[in-house]
Amino acid sequence: MKLADLKQIWSNPNRLKEDGVDHINCSIAGTTPVGRFLAVDQKVSFQLEGLGNFMSPANLWAWLGCEGDDRFRSCHPKEIRDLKKEHKSDKTHVNSYQTLVIAAKWQQLNKLMKQGKFKLEAINLPLRVYRQDKATNFRTSLPYESWYCEGMLEVFKALQSGEEPDWKKIGTKISLEQAINEVKVSLFSTTA
Repeated sequence: MKLADLKQIWSNPNRLKEDGVDHINCSIAGTTPVGRFLAVDQKVSFQLEGLGNFMSPANLWAWLGCEGDDRFRSCHPKEIRDLKKEHKSDKTHVNSYQTLVIAAKWQQLNKLMKQGKFKLEAINLPLRVYRQDKATNFRTSLPYESWYCEGMLEVFKALQSGEEPDWKKIGTKISLEQAINEVKVSLFSTTA
């Protein structure tokens, strides 16, 4: 299947067949290896120029939401929730966080492809992001599903072409450089 053929299916996730049959759940709790690789909390370290090292895109996202608290850079994804409780606000203080989260996934997947651990051919179904209750099997879409899946498709196109993603088609529709500069002004500037 070609990447261009991967139309997103924005229906109730409970109407879908099993993960890996008619969709891929981008979740650590997903049943497919590729879905786990695509999860926002997949632990594969990366570095964003000017912002430093992070363990996962979820770590970056939490770091942005908690005013650059460096404890979020490398903590285990399960620890993120506990650390967030120490902060008065869990609101993301940076408007361009979507672009940055997708940039983090691009770096991770690039790294995994070079190591031979991830192949684009594994992406042969539409993407979804949902949580599934183990007791009832009831699925709930996560709030970031649409922008995350659309951003991932842009990443796949870039990986296929060997170029950087078109950042202006992702998230807040600004360049990666503009997104990083926004963080520097928002979190690091003493006059912001």
